[in-house]
Amino acid sequence: MEENKIEKENIKLNEANKYLAEGKYARAIKLYEEYIGNSLKNKKIKEAAMAYHNMGIVYDNQKKYIQAIECFKKALEYHKMIDNYRGMSWAYYSIGLIFGELTNFKEMSEYNEKAIEYGAKAQDTEIVLKSYNGIGHALNELKEYSKSFEYLNKGLEYFDS
Repeated sequence: MEENKIEKENIKLNEANKYLAEGKYARAIKLYEEYIGNSLKNKKIKEAAMAYHNMGIVYDNQKKYIQAIECFKKALEYHKMIDNYRGMSWAYYSIGLIFGELTNFKEMSEYNEKAIEYGAKAQDTEIVLKSYNGIGHALNELKEYSKSFEYLNKGLEYFDS
């Protein structure tokens, strides 16, 4: 019985992800919300965090940046509850990207710093490199060119290590 329930939930998540990929955002959000509710009811914190993150992507794609930030922050909150450093790093990075879209490059830089911190703990090279690049971009937009160059070089050094 329990196995059947889990399978139905996985189908719901896969369907939501499919709708996200197809740009059917209202359907995706509805399924993510159902999935989150069931995940939290069953104390599946990581699954709820993942669905919140994906729902943040939906809102980002719709340029609904405030809702996207709310979802990414909710994902971050749940990742923190279970010390999921990889999830935390991606949530911080995603929030930073949204602040970049809003041309708030100082906030973008700060969130990318956190993404580097937790990405390094998780040994997730991809997010660390993306975050160094994000900081470099933010500092360039803030016309802090030498600091921008410094962060881009740090990314290269990290990649080479």
